[in-house]
Amino acid sequence: MDQVKRCAIIGGSISGLTSAKWAREYGIEPVVFEAANYIGGLWKYKEEDGDLPTVMKSTVINSSKECAALSDYPPPADAGPYMHHTKFYEYIVNYAKDNHVTQHVRLNHRVNNVWKTKDYSKTGQWHVEYVDDKGTVYQEVFDAVLSCVGHHTTPNWPKEWPGQQEFEGQLTHAHSYKRSRGYDDKVVVVVGAGNSAMDIICELGRVAKQVHWSTRRGAWISPKCTDNGWPTDMAMQRRFLYYLGQFAPWLLEKYVRDKHNRHLDHNLYGIQPKHGVFNQHPTASDELPIRIASDLVLPRPDIKCFGRRSVEFIDGTVVENVDEVVFATGYRFRFGFLENGELVPVDNNKCRLYKQMYPKDKDEKNTCAVIGLAQPQGSILPVLELQARLFFDAFTGNTKLPSCDGMEKANDEYQQFLKDNFVHSERYTIEIDYMDYMNKVGDMLGCSPKPFDYLLSDPLLCYHLIFGSELPYAFRLRGPHKWSGARKAILEANKRVEMGIRKRETGTKFTYGYDNGIYVVGIVIILVVGLIVNLGMSVLA
Repeated sequence: MDQVKRCAIIGGSISGLTSAKWAREYGIEPVVFEAANYIGGLWKYKEEDGDLPTVMKSTVINSSKECAALSDYPPPADAGPYMHHTKFYEYIVNYAKDNHVTQHVRLNHRVNNVWKTKDYSKTGQWHVEYVDDKGTVYQEVFDAVLSCVGHHTTPNWPKEWPGQQEFEGQLTHAHSYKRSRGYDDKVVVVVGAGNSAMDIICELGRVAKQVHWSTRRGAWISPKCTDNGWPTDMAMQRRFLYYLGQFAPWLLEKYVRDKHNRHLDHNLYGIQPKHGVFNQHPTASDELPIRIASDLVLPRPDIKCFGRRSVEFIDGTVVENVDEVVFATGYRFRFGFLENGELVPVDNNKCRLYKQMYPKDKDEKNTCAVIGLAQPQGSILPVLELQARLFFDAFTGNTKLPSCDGMEKANDEYQQFLKDNFVHSERYTIEIDYMDYMNKVGDMLGCSPKPFDYLLSDPLLCYHLIFGSELPYAFRLRGPHKWSGARKAILEANKRVEMGIRKRETGTKFTYGYDNGIYVVGIVIILVVGLIVNLGMSVLA
């Protein structure tokens, strides 16, 4: 009988727990090393500041629960679509327990280094050195290694401005910000335009004396809830809109930009960037318009310099008596524990990983990968789960990966994709197009949804796959490890969202209203695509 292969999984966050679940699915024994005394990573709130990242006290998920679900684990129907971090953490822990993952987790175990065995070219095995909570150092050999530490590791501090060293106020990174307590009547400058910046400025706007929001480029701000209060990602993350973007990208850009401006006119509010809607990572906030309209948050351009208690901006505006500057300027990532940082070199937050997973391996064993190092224009959870599926499917010999040269070519194409489509910044070094990435990785696995396959046999499912929300369950309809509950999970998703929102019966049935104009265009495109597909099949026949 063959010995069970083992995979070392570094990190007990959602990516590590999901990877452990899929290791078990493929008959691999996972060993999860978690440095903290709990699982769940940053979703476990901690009041005290420390090296490990944590959510804020008021954090809610940025992607709605159905779009952020794991593919065979629909979220509770009674949970609101934008779950509070405590509810989402409960979802993660329950997932780990129900999939028998917790028994494979070693808490208070920190990995120091990972390196190839001498016979790696034959075995593909790795040495893993780790230390337990008593300080004892151990070494073990594993057949595979996954890095699941995320990319919110080291706070990124921007280059110092003139006078910053002499500033007498407090300088804080969003990494250390927990709650608004203690900010009463303070004058605060918040730097950054990401989701953390949005959460902080909107929260502080309620208690601080004045909040000044500094951003170099402005930002496109999307509401979390769109028409009729429906989750924006469920309304916008649809396959037919993906098709529309392939055929008429200018039309999709205009449609989304107009939707954003109906939420708040970016020009009127002084935050409109020069780049397009899809050239940045999505920033979501329903509260920003009223904060700005109430003068509680004042948009500012980039900082020019600091005074002893003042901040001057590049437009000449000077804010006096500044108590604190909060830098919501993201994070830097590195992999110092993988061959002392040499396996995955990182330069200015850039690294070369095939499918944002595989480091260069001349031996083409590909037994080590990174899970979750991506920023999709959608939820990260379906992405990291599909990455874990790809890794173990390839590890067990079911999916054939490209050669080393083929991976390098794909890496070059990815770097060109970033250059062509995103703002040139260290923030945009791991961006992916959510649907394009999911479909391409899904095609490698043979699990991408094929809506037209159901056109005659299951037209209701076909309709939901094209015009309904793009949900992770769709990647379990077919292919390896398909799930019998996938169809039901897709068809009942809207009902689960409605149940999470509607806490009181009104006696009136809710009907979700569609944006009729864009749907007419979408239907025409789908009919044309369907006709082309059918004609092509007829010709081949």
